[in-house]
Amino acid sequence: MKHDNNEELFSMRSDRAGQRTKGIFSVPIGIWILWVFFCMTGCVAVNQEEADSHMNIGVAYMQTGKYNSALKEFLKAEELGESNPKLHYLLGIAYHRKGLNELAIEEMKKAVDLDTKYSEAYNYLGVIYIDLEKWDLAIECFEKALANILYDNPAMAHYNMGWAYYKKGNYPAALQQYELARAQKPEPVLMSFLEKNWGIVLLASGRSAEALKHLQKSIELMPSLAESYFWIGQCYVEQKNPEKAKAAFQEVIKLEPESEWSEKSRKKLDELSSRR
Repeated sequence: MKHDNNEELFSMRSDRAGQRTKGIFSVPIGIWILWVFFCMTGCVAVNQEEADSHMNIGVAYMQTGKYNSALKEFLKAEELGESNPKLHYLLGIAYHRKGLNELAIEEMKKAVDLDTKYSEAYNYLGVIYIDLEKWDLAIECFEKALANILYDNPAMAHYNMGWAYYKKGNYPAALQQYELARAQKPEPVLMSFLEKNWGIVLLASGRSAEALKHLQKSIELMPSLAESYFWIGQCYVEQKNPEKAKAAFQEVIKLEPESEWSEKSRKKLDELSSRR
């Protein structure tokens, strides 16, 4: 980091009023170099400590959903400290949460350029590409995340890759990724979403009975997951069981009355009522 020092070193004022002269000191050059190095590295250390503080504050803001405040802290950290992959990763997340996908991609690419084994950054970059419906680029990122054998959370990359394959229409590949994700024994929260998506892919494959089992498992793990009830309702529609379908759609509305899934469920209920 550059140390901007415009002060004149070793300057002093003479005894004569208004006259300034250069003082000459007999200091060994080695000691002078060490002194300058100490001053410069000391300033860098202080700035890096301040940068880390801003980064930590930004993380706290992001955890409470205050992405604009988080972004301000991360940008301040970037200004004060040295470039590091974690900060670019966090900047990428903040930009993505604000809907600034191009800036988010730029930051994630900086993160993986600095650390080519940064699996979390590759995984998140893949998520951004999914949002942009760039399925092949997303899959490539997930594969890079999984290439690191020390990646702590491979189930997440398999889970996300499965969704990318589903959106491409490659259902067998999606199901294979879900199998691989389950083999990693993910935490219950991720497992509930995994079971939900597994059910969605099976339903799209025309296997509603199998889909229903996975979707029911999903709500066993997370009873408040309204989307799973919507797809359960869809399974019952496929199985020509309107009463159970209605019950599932009504549960969606009960859990999340203002969500997109409630809106979809109301439309499904209207369709079922019109069939009488």
